[in-house]
Amino acid sequence: ETLTSAIISLRGLSTEGIFRVPGDTEKIHELRIQLERGNYEIPESIKDPNTPASLLKLWMRELTDPIIPMHLYQDCIDSEGEFDKAMEVVHKLPEINRRVVMYV
Repeated sequence: ETLTSAIISLRGLSTEGIFRVPGDTEKIHELRIQLERGNYEIPESIKDPNTPASLLKLWMRELTDPIIPMHLYQDCIDSEGEFDKAMEVVHKLPEINRRVVMYV
């Protein structure tokens, strides 16, 4: 919740390219270390929503198992722009994966 809350509070929902444009590498690294040490306060020095967004993307990339399992990957790609088809894929996900998708 910390990263998504930070993205929202820093106006990330209206930031063009929020999950495409990378944040500052040094600040991402510092934030990661801070969070991994159990300090979940986002520092006031972080003003760019791309920083928490980049860290969220990094953590998702580093998951041992992808959120969208390989057997559903093509269905996911094929559902682009079609809400009902996308929700069919979401409902096929394992419960924990589905919860992550619905949260994000």
